[in-house]
Amino acid sequence: MKLDPMASYRRLLSYAMPYKLRLIQAILIGGLFAASTGAIPWALQHSFGAVFGDSGGTEPSEGPVGLGGWVLPEWTGEMLPGKKSSEAGGPSEALQAVSDEGSAAGGGEQGNRAESLHNSPRSLWHILPYAALIPLLGLLRGLFDFGNRYLIGWVGDRAVMDMRNELFAHVHALSLGFFHRNHTGQLIGRVTSDCQMIQRAVSSVLSDLIKQPITLVVLIGYVFFRNTLLAVFSLILFPLCVLPVIMYGRKVRRASSKAQRKIGDLVDILQETFTGARIVKGFCMEEHEADRFSSHAQNLFRQQVKILRSSSIVEPVIVFLSCLGIGAALVYCFQVGMTHNEFLGFATALMLMYEPVKKLSRIHLTIQQSLAAAERVFQVLDEEPEIADPPNPVTLPSIREAIRFSGVDFAYDSSGNVLEGIDLEVRAGTVVALVGPSGGGKSTLCNLIPRFYDPTAGSVSIDGHDLRTLSTRSLRAQIGIVTQETILFNTSVARNIAYGKPDATASEIEDAARRANAHRFIVELEQGYDTVIGERGSRLSGGQCQRLAIARAILKNPPILILDEATSSLDSESEYLVQKALDELMADRTVIAIAHRLSTIQHADTIVVLVHGRMQEVGTHEELIACNGVYERLYRMQFQKQAWTIDEPRP
Repeated sequence: MKLDPMASYRRLLSYAMPYKLRLIQAILIGGLFAASTGAIPWALQHSFGAVFGDSGGTEPSEGPVGLGGWVLPEWTGEMLPGKKSSEAGGPSEALQAVSDEGSAAGGGEQGNRAESLHNSPRSLWHILPYAALIPLLGLLRGLFDFGNRYLIGWVGDRAVMDMRNELFAHVHALSLGFFHRNHTGQLIGRVTSDCQMIQRAVSSVLSDLIKQPITLVVLIGYVFFRNTLLAVFSLILFPLCVLPVIMYGRKVRRASSKAQRKIGDLVDILQETFTGARIVKGFCMEEHEADRFSSHAQNLFRQQVKILRSSSIVEPVIVFLSCLGIGAALVYCFQVGMTHNEFLGFATALMLMYEPVKKLSRIHLTIQQSLAAAERVFQVLDEEPEIADPPNPVTLPSIREAIRFSGVDFAYDSSGNVLEGIDLEVRAGTVVALVGPSGGGKSTLCNLIPRFYDPTAGSVSIDGHDLRTLSTRSLRAQIGIVTQETILFNTSVARNIAYGKPDATASEIEDAARRANAHRFIVELEQGYDTVIGERGSRLSGGQCQRLAIARAILKNPPILILDEATSSLDSESEYLVQKALDELMADRTVIAIAHRLSTIQHADTIVVLVHGRMQEVGTHEELIACNGVYERLYRMQFQKQAWTIDEPRP
């Protein structure tokens, strides 16, 4: 989906609007920065004339000379050593002595210079204000620059922080189907590298976008005020600067968009190989993965070189055109006989105009890069959740009757149905076990209960409430899940157990751990329940991780439990103890259990055999064994180790 660049940038700037007070302050300070910059050519011109005695074509004023050629009051002459005002010898007499001595020694030129200085109304006291003015302007300009940069940087960083937080929350609000369609690395790249690029761009762009145009206008106004014809003659080439900016800006944007995708590809490889390091080493694929990473890094490098080439060529073109303008100004000044200090002020203004022009050209290139990243972020933010609450959702009370699947079909995409024609009732307080070969649709069927997905046909209801009419939060609050793939977080044992109930007390956490047969190994850890277990529980064994996941479900104490091969990673002793805890927990609760070990579900109230997304058999363990069907063959394969498959007839 292609987004309008200006609409994207306006949307980007909207994140800064909550902080408009700081923006207004930054604009005002940016105006002061521009004024102090515009005052520098004026100060240089008059200081040059005051120091070197060039009044710019005007006769010297009578009396002491002040800043800009203004006449100071007569009383200041008493303070200026250039006046003969005291009977005692002073600087005037010293200058006369130097003059006489120079003449007597034959140093005519030196003596004449001293005599000129003596006769001139200028002196050190006249020069000092000019000498102090330029550092003062530099100090003010630096302070205004700092204030503008700080305020704009604060607003930019805060705005992008808000965007990153919104993006993270929005991604987790999207349906599971979104995660199946998008690579993990690409999503991580949107939250990290894309937002980082936007953050750098917004801070620098906003700062320059506020103060550089004002500075440019002030300087253009100054050169036109000094000499309109010369200003036109010098600036006639400036519009040409826009052409390379626009042309190469488009190239930067295209290359930046591709580069961000390449970064996502690299993150994909990192995520896969780091989490699968054991498999990479076990199959001796280190060199292969290094080559694969190097190939993608090379693709990223090519795009970065394109960005570098397009970004680097703009500034030299602008410098060349600026130099042409100054050269043309020199020719004009020679023709009209402009004094050197007048030209110094004019040329200084032209040179100072180079910085805002250069930065404004960079702004365009930076905007193109940031827009490429912003469009990727906005594409995610514009994703609508496939699973959303209705306008007036119903809050689900605790289950009293049953969970019903009525004519349910489901497909992840157009490749075909994963579930088809499911009609099933799970009575409240009963245990229903789902068995069957891998890929039969067991996990998919369970995913419809917490409404991770909606069926493509038919309906799922609890106590007569279609799940699509319920508040998803109230629905999922009543469901506890222990997945086949144990997911733990890089925090303490206690926090992992209390993940579904953050306000749980220490005694509640310990009780859940005891019932899941986890307390013994927890207290043996270095810091007990406060031990940080590492990413995905890397510091624990597979069985220990599984028991923590079971303790997490036990602590939540939901009326509906979904157990996806909950005891698959336990040794025989732990499996026996945890199974006893699960049996106690499942009493008077509604349980849907997926099991590949048939020994764990023999006492289920109902067993459903799923094959290729269809319900093949339904009944108790004894009933299904007596039927001599799929379940009976699965049972014999596990316990009598007869190598029959589901699709093969019994001998």
